[in-house]
Amino acid sequence: DISQLLGFEVVNPFYPGRPITVSHLLTHTSTIVDNRTYLEMAENDPQAFNHTDIRDFLSPDGRYYSRDNFARFCPGEEFVYSNLAIGVLGSIVECLSGMRYDSYCQEHIFAPLGMDAGFEPAAIRNWHNYAVLYRVPLFRKRGYLIGSDQGMDRPVRRTITTRVGSALGCNPAGGLRVNVVDLAKFMIMLSNGGVFGNRRLLGQISSEIMRCVAWQGNGMNGLYKYKSLGFHITEDLVPEVRLIGHSAEAYGMIGDAYFRPDDGWGMIFFLNGGVTRDAVDSGFYEVEMAMADRLYAHMQKLKLEENKSND
Repeated sequence: DISQLLGFEVVNPFYPGRPITVSHLLTHTSTIVDNRTYLEMAENDPQAFNHTDIRDFLSPDGRYYSRDNFARFCPGEEFVYSNLAIGVLGSIVECLSGMRYDSYCQEHIFAPLGMDAGFEPAAIRNWHNYAVLYRVPLFRKRGYLIGSDQGMDRPVRRTITTRVGSALGCNPAGGLRVNVVDLAKFMIMLSNGGVFGNRRLLGQISSEIMRCVAWQGNGMNGLYKYKSLGFHITEDLVPEVRLIGHSAEAYGMIGDAYFRPDDGWGMIFFLNGGVTRDAVDSGFYEVEMAMADRLYAHMQKLKLEENKSND
């Protein structure tokens, strides 16, 4: 029960007798949803999260609390993708560790893997190469600038005033700044059973559990058919090839990071301004599927050449 971890009671008001668990958060079946207040804040004033306690959304005495913050089905029964639920997970990490979420990830993930990455933009060494974000509206060919990271001035360090135990200001759901090379180190660790080089960052059992299907159904117009604890499992990005990872779409950016543990390969790509319309059946954007198809074909070619050289 996440109430025991967060230190205050969190219940779905429509099903008060059913506890919400960490597994529910990880599979997006918690019934905690992104209501209009959360979405408007994320789109128009994300800096407000630096000063917003997670309790404000989840506790009846919170200033942004509403029954609309919860879906009208029993926790564990249906899939609704929720960025707020990921913020709750980050808050649980803070409660258990006594550290800010960004600091915890830096100490236990990014530093051991040698990643120049983080949830604090000003802390990135390679800040001058931040990409500029563009969004292409439907039925228009020209994009427009919507990002503030233009690679000119060093970002100003944020001031987060909320307590440790409320991670919305760190933006666990989408605030990570990282390049594909450093993210590949994280993927290698995951695909190698939690080990990178000669260092173990994740337990073997945890690594295996994260690859197993924990939920299956139909979510986000068919994009989600299988979900593990945290990861998306798909056979649609590359048709009939099972991949484990995650996709992302925000402010015009599309990003995919998926691996196939049985074959020991993976793919990571970030695209800018490519959001136009969904692919017909898969739920992925057409440009995602085109990029994944090219990368998969290239990987197959490399494997064929390797096999020939071994012969």
